[in-house]
Amino acid sequence: MLEWLLGASPFAWSEGEFAFARGWPLWWLVGLLALGGVAIIVTLVRHRALGWWRMLTLAVLQLAFLAVVLVMLWRPVLNVERIRERENVVAVLVDDSGSME
Repeated sequence: MLEWLLGASPFAWSEGEFAFARGWPLWWLVGLLALGGVAIIVTLVRHRALGWWRMLTLAVLQLAFLAVVLVMLWRPVLNVERIRERENVVAVLVDDSGSME
């Protein structure tokens, strides 16, 4: 089940290195998340009639959604070095037909 959810075996996750393939600076991710958090808080403060418990719940859900979207934009990857049998083969072809003489 874990392989189906994560797309790689637990061995790959333990031996691999998590990285972002987009190449954008990581501080942009943190900055955009903070900016989005401020926008969410400002928006929810205007709706004080909801009550603090509902506002907190909405803020957490919206911030979690924003974090997932931003992380997906940064294209997370798992770098794994693995050698598989029969994939590292060098084929040599010798053409000794009449046209090559």
